[in-house]
Amino acid sequence: MQWPKAQKSTVHYDAPKLLETKCASCHNLDMPPKTSDDERAPPLYTVTVHLKDWIKSETDTENRAKFVAFKGNGRVDSGAEVI
Repeated sequence: MQWPKAQKSTVHYDAPKLLETKCASCHNLDMPPKTSDDERAPPLYTVTVHLKDWIKSETDTENRAKFVAFKGNGRVDSGAEVI
């Protein structure tokens, strides 16, 4: 007897809506990026430029795990002090 193959489900996200509701609450989305003394987080452009360096690991599997964790909680421990 053969078991039926598991079907993969596809999740579709509304990326612009997620960007506005999740990321923009703390990150400046302007291009070119602007900074201010009262910003809660660095401009999103800065995050995207440095993200690959923050999650650098020895293997692709470790990179993927760190990136998935980043997507889940919205931050990476960059070593910067959080005020």
